[in-house]
Amino acid sequence: MSEKQSTGITKILRKLKQNGSPPPVFETDSDRTYLITTIRMREGFEADTKNFAQKNERSLSEVLSSKDYVKLLPIIENLDVNNRIILLL
Repeated sequence: MSEKQSTGITKILRKLKQNGSPPPVFETDSDRTYLITTIRMREGFEADTKNFAQKNERSLSEVLSSKDYVKLLPIIENLDVNNRIILLL
């Protein structure tokens, strides 16, 4: 939904609000050398994170090009193991 230029931030905020999710928390230092964004699930959402990669492998491979899918796979596997994604830019 977003990319390096941050033009998707408004879309993310709008979708979170529509979903009933709390707003994201943005953390940075005074020099803006990093940005950490925390997106929490809305209350009442039951997340079944067991085997996330396996459950979503087929649908993702169908909607993404093979090149994009290969790039995304390590992120999905990380989420499956750690139940969160940390992106360092």
